[in-house]
Amino acid sequence: MPGRDPVPLADLGADLSRYDGYASGPSAMVEAIRHTFVERGLPRAQLFFDSFDYAPDTLAAMRKSDDK
Repeated sequence: MPGRDPVPLADLGADLSRYDGYASGPSAMVEAIRHTFVERGLPRAQLFFDSFDYAPDTLAAMRKSDDK
């Protein structure tokens, strides 16, 4: 809702049909959110998202640090 502060999903209850949903993050996370929000009643037309992937050099550095 315009002009309102974001509210954690857990605080909204089981039915999301009266809300707009916004998600931004890695593709896998956004895909999971899309399914969860729709399962909880959010109409697809009220779900807005921006998914992204990390750049290849960033992924390589992250994998390298995980190996330590």
